[in-house]
Amino acid sequence: MFSVLIEGWNMIGYTLPFSQDVAATVEGIVEHIQIIKNNAAEVYWPEFGFNGIGDFLPGQGYQINVSENYNGFSYPETQGQRFDLVPTVP
Repeated sequence: MFSVLIEGWNMIGYTLPFSQDVAATVEGIVEHIQIIKNNAAEVYWPEFGFNGIGDFLPGQGYQINVSENYNGFSYPETQGQRFDLVPTVP
């Protein structure tokens, strides 16, 4: 299933039946991502190397803010890959 992300805020649902690392999952579009938030107000903020969400969870929804339109977004299977991020202070 492919989604269209429009510039600004979007709501997305995580549709895979298993959890996986947020940073590894969105690696292919990270240059477009401003921030991703979950329902608990935890964030993945790539500009500062911060992943407070950890994993996308099956059936959960997320808010994502992108800097430009992106056609054809889908969740790739990362085969358990995890990214260790080094947070930076703004």
